[in-house]
Amino acid sequence: MSTLTTSYTDYTFSLSSSDQPYQIQAGDRIGIKYAGGSSSNNVSIMRDTASADPFDGTNSYYTYYTTAWNNVQTYDLYMTLKSSGTSGSFVDSKFAGGLNGPTAMEFAPDGRLFVTEKGGALKVIKNGVLLPTPFLSVPVDTRGERGLESITFDPNFVTNGYVYVYYTTSDLPNHNRVSRFTADPGNPDIAIVGSEVPILNLENLTSNVYHNGGALHFGKDGKLYVAVGENGNSSNSQTLTTRLGKILRINSNGSIPSDNPFFNAVSAKKEIWSLGLRNPFTFAFSPAAGSTLMHINDVGQNTWEEVNLGISGANYGWPTCEGVCVPTNPNFVDPIYTYNHNNSGAAITGGVFYESTQFPPEYNGSYFFGDYVVGFIKRLTPTNQVVSFLPTVDSPIDLDVGSDGSLYYLSIGKGEIHKVQFVPGTNHFPHANATATPMSGDPPLTVTFDGSSSTDPDPGTVLSYSWNFGDGFSDSGVSVTHVYKVAGPIIATLTVNDGNGGTDSTSINISVGTPPTGTIITPVVGTKYNAGDTISFNGSGTDTKDGSLQASAFKWVILFHHNTHTHPFLEFNGVKNGSFTIPTLGETSSDVWYRIYLTVTDSLGLNQTSTRDVIPNKSTITLASNVPGLLVYLDGQPQTTPTSFVGVVGINRTLQVPGSQIFGGNTYKFQSWSDGGAQNHTISTPSSIRMHSTGTPVGTASIGIINPDTSIKQLIGTIDVTSIKSSYADYTFSLEPSVSPYTIQAGDRIGLVYRGGTSSGNIISIMRDTTNAFDGTNSYMSYYTTKWNDSTTIDLYMTLKLVQ
Repeated sequence: MSTLTTSYTDYTFSLSSSDQPYQIQAGDRIGIKYAGGSSSNNVSIMRDTASADPFDGTNSYYTYYTTAWNNVQTYDLYMTLKSSGTSGSFVDSKFAGGLNGPTAMEFAPDGRLFVTEKGGALKVIKNGVLLPTPFLSVPVDTRGERGLESITFDPNFVTNGYVYVYYTTSDLPNHNRVSRFTADPGNPDIAIVGSEVPILNLENLTSNVYHNGGALHFGKDGKLYVAVGENGNSSNSQTLTTRLGKILRINSNGSIPSDNPFFNAVSAKKEIWSLGLRNPFTFAFSPAAGSTLMHINDVGQNTWEEVNLGISGANYGWPTCEGVCVPTNPNFVDPIYTYNHNNSGAAITGGVFYESTQFPPEYNGSYFFGDYVVGFIKRLTPTNQVVSFLPTVDSPIDLDVGSDGSLYYLSIGKGEIHKVQFVPGTNHFPHANATATPMSGDPPLTVTFDGSSSTDPDPGTVLSYSWNFGDGFSDSGVSVTHVYKVAGPIIATLTVNDGNGGTDSTSINISVGTPPTGTIITPVVGTKYNAGDTISFNGSGTDTKDGSLQASAFKWVILFHHNTHTHPFLEFNGVKNGSFTIPTLGETSSDVWYRIYLTVTDSLGLNQTSTRDVIPNKSTITLASNVPGLLVYLDGQPQTTPTSFVGVVGINRTLQVPGSQIFGGNTYKFQSWSDGGAQNHTISTPSSIRMHSTGTPVGTASIGIINPDTSIKQLIGTIDVTSIKSSYADYTFSLEPSVSPYTIQAGDRIGLVYRGGTSSGNIISIMRDTTNAFDGTNSYMSYYTTKWNDSTTIDLYMTLKLVQ
């Protein structure tokens, strides 16, 4: 619950002497008025803008400057702070429940609310009631983040009844599809059987079951926009030959608009509208008249969550950049807003623009967005300032605004839709909280309910308490007792009322009877895995009434844990045993594991859940190069060698390196990886891998000789290699007598040609140390002189050639 009040508060504060003006700042939606001060000298407060326009709630802060003084006086300033806005409270209430893994929602033009469920059902909420029969059901792949992902309505839905959905096909090879269905004119709460028309089939998916994207919306241009994740392969985001990691734009029949930015690009997928995205889970268009504003929520990896401005042809930089590009890259469009989650896990999900009248006027034009992991809803003002709205929300996965102007959010964790509305006035709504003791036992079960921990923010408010015991009986009072006589699961509800129109409710689950007992036999406690391993599971269940439970009583759920949040992975119903394979592609963090849940349910509906964790084996990966400080790309993100990090054994990682790069004034060319892999290739953790490169000094390359008797190195000449060109330079140098051959060395991309020599005695010959022609890939070329041991110094004539 959030509260706005109109009030004035005077603040007195002291400023010590200073040579520079102080700055006085007020937060968002707060105005400042200077009310005077006491000092030996007058102090003035000046607005930092040319005109003191009235406070309108759109700026993040206001700044006022005091004049400077440098005596020893302390000044007392009196300031008046005024809150701008309509008095009242935002009330968060449950709108609908009973949903199974809801993923997205959309209001139809007639006010019905359509909700997609991960398992493939599209549900309808009509007049606040969840209808028992789905609008449609499609067979889907439900692994990980796959399934039925989103829904949108044709701009002409009222006349044509077209509904569009995005889902992952169950048929192999698995891929994401956008299909159109038609509502039955005789019963618009269901689709016509057989009306599915696939209008877009995307690329086949890998074993990575995450980063699926999936949002659908029609723009004001009448085109259908589709958000597609990069399927856990970051290189997809920058590749125009795949539609993964992109925003797509198509016509309603699946054809491609000719004004798409890459329509005429060779080899590019013509549906692409923008690129460089990781997992664009949600996007939204502003409904404001004349506005073309579009915001895209892109879920980050280790550090940054993004809100991006939708622009035709834009490249948002993933995987080279996460968040704002540092250093600035003119090829990429930075987000308009980012927030850092410091490796604790976050996922920016639902998003919607507010343009209605139910909220106070200052909320118009705001972009509301939610975070599934952290559990909040915030708003981005038209000037891109962020303000907290609902600080504690259970797993908000989608947001929408109803025709009544209320904000609705979808909780995937609770399987509920909540409605947030503004209630004018000074009354603040209460918060219900209840306990039950005991919460389970055989009938007759006497349970004591207590609501004394419920609260109301308004001082002096006396709450009333109403209890619904869930078995047809009710009572009132702060603390009550009830006897349950019939076995089965029960939901008891407490409703508190402040007497001024404010109410709130909370529920408690009671198990009347003895629940069954489930046991996970395998995997055993302490089981560890490598990516690619197959994990077998097996369980048993018994019940005091039913005896040994049949397979139909078993439900297995496997969740993938990452940092502080979870991702769905797999479900198995009606089996006592089975297996699953750990993907080798996917999340690259080492802070991951799998948790297996076994729930057994008896004939009365009582259940019990057991868990078992499966923990990864980990290894440290080291990336190095023979020249420290060179750049390599790990999963598309730049890294400076040497670098080490911890990864899950068996997870695939992609390595890339530029063909050449400049570092420390030198140009280096890729030569090889220590594992023998190609310049760009995939490795399987664990690995310690080194890159070898060759280097050319920028500007000049050198030639030198090494005296074999003294090991003294002597520079004898240089050649310009700033640009690739054919050039020759002759050098004459003297060699002292030696019992061993001299070594003559030339730098990278320099060839040597022997042109003769003079001596008083023996003729000297120069012999190449290999039989191969110089090709510019070795770090240096060595030539050896024949040895001689007379007392004569000989002159050698050498030609240096720059080799292309």
